[in-house]
Amino acid sequence: MSVSSNPFRLFHWLILLWLCLGEILQAGTVGRLEGMVQDAATREPLIGAAVMILETRQGTVSDSRGGFVIHNLRAGTYQVRVSLLGYQTLVFREVVVLPDLRSRLAVRLKSMPIEMQGIEVTAERPLIQTDVTGTVWEKSAAQLETLPIEKFHNVIGLQPGVTTEGHVRGGKTREVVYLVDGFPIQDLISGGLGMELPKSAISQLSVKTGGFEAEYGNALSGVVNIITRNGGDQPHLRLRLEKDDLFGGTQTSRTNELEATAGGPLVRGKSSYFLANTLHLSDSRWWQDLHYFFKSPIEKELFGLAKIDWLFS
Repeated sequence: MSVSSNPFRLFHWLILLWLCLGEILQAGTVGRLEGMVQDAATREPLIGAAVMILETRQGTVSDSRGGFVIHNLRAGTYQVRVSLLGYQTLVFREVVVLPDLRSRLAVRLKSMPIEMQGIEVTAERPLIQTDVTGTVWEKSAAQLETLPIEKFHNVIGLQPGVTTEGHVRGGKTREVVYLVDGFPIQDLISGGLGMELPKSAISQLSVKTGGFEAEYGNALSGVVNIITRNGGDQPHLRLRLEKDDLFGGTQTSRTNELEATAGGPLVRGKSSYFLANTLHLSDSRWWQDLHYFFKSPIEKELFGLAKIDWLFS
């Protein structure tokens, strides 16, 4: 019997293909959060404590040994709430989840016979990641905003073992794999990055220069893994304007950059949208010579990102 004569068989094959593709795209984009919940005074494990990711509503409860694990958590920065009846609620802020790695929380709840207002704790990332087997350099969205760079890929050349042209440890640019949310975006002909992204669209950026896992099989020199932002549960709009000649002078590129981002929920708790667009105008660093031959602005670029996220549960 042919596939065309059996629509149910075709439907089953499409479902199987979608599930396999989903597993492939998860590689390099998700991590997991684990930890231990204990009594602050006795250090005894607490059973049944509710652990909730406030941004995604993913959660779990602690087991008989006080441990908990949340799998397939998209890389990013989150707020984690831990609560248990008879104990004071804790909210951990700035909990960083890295792709392909395990993030750990040590939770110690104080016994409270009377319900009181919860307290907030800022999570600190350990100096040494014991489960990292290779060389990885991580950059968060906050670090990208504070670095003196025009475009996000400029930060790649600032990492040890990487040149400004994109060569990793002496390899060719074609030997470096660039991933955005699991999708390869490198230029297959000349090598390097095949597209541009607004800086505000990036949640995390990691540069792997050695010892990367088998899931990056096409990479010979290095892997640049980019995780984009989600829309979140609250509507937001942001505008950013940058000028390098605001106070005059000649040691500038006459660069003007306008960036607009927006996001918010489509179906609260299930789906969100995110938009980011950047308009980049520049006369280049040689504008004092080139302005005789070209009209200003010499460089004009418009690029952006639009995405819709849906949480299946």
